[in-house]
Amino acid sequence: EEVREAEVEAEEPTAEKQRRMTEAFGRILRSKGYFWLAGRDRCVGEWSQAGAVGEVTCGGYWFAEQEKEDWPEEGSEAYEMIMKDMAGEEVQDRRQEIVFIGQRLKKDAIVAALDACLVKRGELPHSEGVDAKGSEEHGWKLDLEAPESDFPEWEVEVEVDVDEDGNEIEPEEE
Repeated sequence: EEVREAEVEAEEPTAEKQRRMTEAFGRILRSKGYFWLAGRDRCVGEWSQAGAVGEVTCGGYWFAEQEKEDWPEEGSEAYEMIMKDMAGEEVQDRRQEIVFIGQRLKKDAIVAALDACLVKRGELPHSEGVDAKGSEEHGWKLDLEAPESDFPEWEVEVEVDVDEDGNEIEPEEE
């Protein structure tokens, strides 16, 4: 009986959070997507939620940060899909793209909550020595100083070649 009481106590905060979320946004069953976090221009934020479990991680690099020779072949279906996501020369494929699946969703409330998270012009300083103007409508969002955040630092796994002893092999210069 003590174990069951402890389980009920542990569930109460989660149940209360779930009740408040449902009241505010409808019953969100699943959400997933990608986002651009202020001050982290190189990395894709990856958002994944199912029920009461959510996770935000680094999904790798935006294509804007990759060498063009590492992109799919120009003219290929994969290349064309990437190009559809491009929003100009500066911002390129950086964006917010999150899908919500649920019941009786309150779209206006969800959109308002997400919009409240967007950085506004002048809200954050730019990194030292950076021209804050940007030549595009959204170019000013690049090179912002990352605000203090509950998000952990993101590590991007990079494939490296190793020899039979597990030592990293330095790439040959061309």
